[in-house]
Amino acid sequence: MRLELREMGLNSCVATRKPLLIKTNRKKRLQFSRDYKNWTLEQWRKIMWSDESRFTLFQHDGRIRVRREAHEALDPSCTVPTAQASGGSVMIWGCFCYSGLGSATLCSNKMKSTDYLSLLSDHLIPSIHYIFPEGDGDFQDDNARIHRARIVNNWFHDDSF
Repeated sequence: MRLELREMGLNSCVATRKPLLIKTNRKKRLQFSRDYKNWTLEQWRKIMWSDESRFTLFQHDGRIRVRREAHEALDPSCTVPTAQASGGSVMIWGCFCYSGLGSATLCSNKMKSTDYLSLLSDHLIPSIHYIFPEGDGDFQDDNARIHRARIVNNWFHDDSF
């Protein structure tokens, strides 16, 4: 059966991962695109973007597949090295804009809103002041739960920013 499927061009592979977009998220994305579709390049150049990303230090997050013969099971080209306790991971926060890179720093894998505020104070403020010395830049994050916390919103509306 597998041979017939393979001959038909149906190969076994790991499924592609993509974000789950519920109806509400699709509506919000559509509204965002409608709100900003007429922005000029100059307007987009004034936005500083940021995000956090997790990087695994040793193991892969997905399944790795190889095609091999039975006697090649331990051949280095057919193995994936592992580490005890999966090797761990690091979380990195960074910011950038059209005209340059801002700060990047290690952050907690389980960041709370207070941690995020400290990160903004210590890394975003210097970056945005360096790249936009006239104060004409704006900041955009991905609206994650900690980014929407009341203390974070208050900080952005205070004189802190």
